[in-house]
Amino acid sequence: MKKKTTRKAEQNVCPICGSENISYSCGKINEAGVAYECECSYCGASFNECYDLVFAGNWNITDKDGNEYEDIEAQQ
Repeated sequence: MKKKTTRKAEQNVCPICGSENISYSCGKINEAGVAYECECSYCGASFNECYDLVFAGNWNITDKDGNEYEDIEAQQ
């Protein structure tokens, strides 16, 4: 049976002890976003910190001749 943590999910915070002393691995892209494998340097807990990817627009637009175009923000 899995235990439940009493903490809410917070960025850069251990979900078990609340420490902000976290070591991160390289992120891995998946179908939903990016997941970082983490380890708490205080209590030794391991967990994944997950981030959603959301389309934000197009940047650094150039045509085949090198002409630059203005950036386009995504429509909400």
